[in-house]
Amino acid sequence: LFEAVNAFLLNALHSDKSTGAEAARQHLKGRGLLLKELRQPEQELKDSYTGGERIEAGYFPDAAELRAYLEAGGQFTPEEIGRAIPIPKAAGRLSLTLRERGRIIGFKFRSIDGTEPKYLNLEGYKKENHLPGLTRAENVVLVEGELDAMRAHTAGFKEVAALGGSFISDKQIEAALRAGARSITLALDNDAAGKTATRAAVEALLRYQEKTEKTFAVFVCHYPEGCKDFDELLNPQEGKEQAAAMLQTR
Repeated sequence: LFEAVNAFLLNALHSDKSTGAEAARQHLKGRGLLLKELRQPEQELKDSYTGGERIEAGYFPDAAELRAYLEAGGQFTPEEIGRAIPIPKAAGRLSLTLRERGRIIGFKFRSIDGTEPKYLNLEGYKKENHLPGLTRAENVVLVEGELDAMRAHTAGFKEVAALGGSFISDKQIEAALRAGARSITLALDNDAAGKTATRAAVEALLRYQEKTEKTFAVFVCHYPEGCKDFDELLNPQEGKEQAAAMLQTR
């Protein structure tokens, strides 16, 4: 069901037939994210596409269109469809398909016109239980936002996953370890709040080690002067090289 919802959202972003999708495309372009970079080749196999590893961007026009799309397939019951329909306030927003080790774990909807709240989650998704964008890696790099992780994946940094905020939970640490992490690198935002969150995250990781006696290395990234986050780091043409260098000198 979530894969069918994902196909609808992806198609809506890339189709000129979806009212309002152009605003979402321009929002992504303004962040330096181009559609040709975002969409993987296998995503062209719309209905048979069954997942990748990275966070995906789509567009949610409204509930009626999504419901009609899901009903037309005849695969799902009305009750199942009802659970997959976002709340009305999510209409007209950029959608983020959240994957953890390839499996869709939920959807997030981002405002593109300044409407608050900036983010809405599909009902039932609990961000403290997951690391969107997580794949198997010996070193898992954690950023705050899903768009930061999506930008990192587009640039080839597959080991990056998103906390969905600035707090790290025990369940998120366990998810990273189950994915094979032998080290966890923090690359949270490079502002006052982010630095405070980084210190708290280091303390949480060390407490977890003490409590569980599990062993893994903890690293902290140091951004170039004036750079706020991973998304901003990758925006210049030379950003990919800077990001690679930062991850090597953590």
